[in-house]
Amino acid sequence: SGVLLILPEGEPCAETIKAFSEELARTINRLLNMVVTVAISRAVTRASDIPLAFEGVKHAASFRKFDNDNQIIEMEQLDFEDSSEPQYPFTLEREFLQALRTGQEADANALLVEFQKALSVKEAKAIDVQQGMLHLLGSVQHAILVSGIQPNRLFKGANLYEQLSQIKEPAGAREWFQMKVIAPFMKELTSRTDGQVKRLIEQAMIYMQQNYMRDISLDNCADHIGTNPFFLSKSFKQVTGKNFIDYLTELRMEKAKELLRDSEMKINTVAEQVGYRHSYFNRIFKKLEGMTPTRYRELSRAE
Repeated sequence: SGVLLILPEGEPCAETIKAFSEELARTINRLLNMVVTVAISRAVTRASDIPLAFEGVKHAASFRKFDNDNQIIEMEQLDFEDSSEPQYPFTLEREFLQALRTGQEADANALLVEFQKALSVKEAKAIDVQQGMLHLLGSVQHAILVSGIQPNRLFKGANLYEQLSQIKEPAGAREWFQMKVIAPFMKELTSRTDGQVKRLIEQAMIYMQQNYMRDISLDNCADHIGTNPFFLSKSFKQVTGKNFIDYLTELRMEKAKELLRDSEMKINTVAEQVGYRHSYFNRIFKKLEGMTPTRYRELSRAE
């Protein structure tokens, strides 16, 4: 809301305006139970300058400190070039996205609270917090796209950036994020049928069985079957009861034992045939089987 004050020209009025602003804020606190930010423009002498002054104080209000108290901002004293910007919490963003990708809704909601707290450090400005939340929204949309879901379809064509930018209160922005972004994505993830997931995992297992002798990673396996690493990792554990890397290791060990029993290959050649370097192969074989590859060969043939 804008208030136009007409004051005598040439007379000092700073204290009068400040007293008026404080009384206005207290009145709104009492009647509407709302916290108030009052921005005071520079004085203008022409009616044609009033619209520009109004736009100026609207912009200045976004530089309020991110505290839940009444604030009075005087444009004459406002430093638009202040470089003391809060640090963006990249680590919390990564953890939040990880929770989203793996379907951990409760963790995602808790991390969203922590993320917003990190943005809202002491002396943080409202505009910095809002920009941080908008940046997080962009990262979420990218993560959704990478997971194979079209954001435009998921959110029914809504302009999420416009919606979020209109919310000024931190609690409102957080609730909006939970309802409009997190909840729809979680619903989409859980709607993927068990049959679809099992078919994906079967494809992953076939790929591993055909390529165990090569340098297989969670990333390139996910890329081969058309999904993302986070979804593959979670689903692989659910379907098989084993982690991706544990399953791959067991597959390689079984192939290695077969070669040790049924062939005359040297140990380093066996290692290469199952995708390992010689020294690492010896260590992991002994760790899992309780003996060296050479000893395993000797015992298998003694039987």
